[in-house]
Amino acid sequence: MQGAWQDVRYGFRRIARRPLQSALIILSLALGLGANTAVFSLVHGILLKPLPFPDPDRIVAVVESYDERGDTATSPPNFADLQRQSGSFSHLAALSSGGPVLAVPGSPPERLTGAAVTAGFFSVLGVPLLAGRGFAPGDDRPGAPPVAVISSGLWQRRFGSDPRLVGRTVTLDEKPYEMVGIVDSRLAYPERSEAWTPLLFDGSEKRGARWLSLLGRIRPGISLEQAQAEANTVAQRLAQEYPKPNQGMKLLLHPLRDRMVRNIRSVLLVLLGLWEPSC
Repeated sequence: MQGAWQDVRYGFRRIARRPLQSALIILSLALGLGANTAVFSLVHGILLKPLPFPDPDRIVAVVESYDERGDTATSPPNFADLQRQSGSFSHLAALSSGGPVLAVPGSPPERLTGAAVTAGFFSVLGVPLLAGRGFAPGDDRPGAPPVAVISSGLWQRRFGSDPRLVGRTVTLDEKPYEMVGIVDSRLAYPERSEAWTPLLFDGSEKRGARWLSLLGRIRPGISLEQAQAEANTVAQRLAQEYPKPNQGMKLLLHPLRDRMVRNIRSVLLVLLGLWEPSC
């Protein structure tokens, strides 16, 4: 114990003799430790922390891919055929990002972040709604009464958390929509979305017009490899039946987290590698 106190006193004497140099060393150590902590927290929060959905490992992005063009969006006819021919998904949904303009009396119009989605969207995510319901199968058919789901953040920010909002009509894109549900903002997808409306198809969509993103929830008891094998079979069939728009088509299943971080994964891993030696 006496030796330890001697080391401490010796250390303080060294600091007192060279206060500026000692301060710089201590500051450098503090910055290095802080940077390490920040990098590890960022990597954990983005790459390692589970998504906030039930059984998130069973949620996949379904992506069309071609040797010449790389990954592309999906056309409505290809989506419809995949729905009919695939048995690996308990739910499969399409979405198109973009948000409507909200008009509330007494406030300026506001462009919201959101998406138009097919009826199975909230079932794919497994998201429980705070109030009301998600979209029913008939909500995304042409001629159905317009309905919408909003986030809890928008509900609080623009409607004062009015408990009577579900069932009321609000104006989106200058049209009346019935509010049928409110979803927790922490469970919003795409990230930071505030409003969702049904994605409608009228039957005139072309197979070569690709503008949809697809999400699927793999059935319990079916592995990602099994679902991918079935997707390969469906892609081959669609390429044979419709060779002009689908020649060389592949359907790739990516875990949703991997798809969400694909553009920043390499940057985060490089940062982690740069700071690792100083740990």
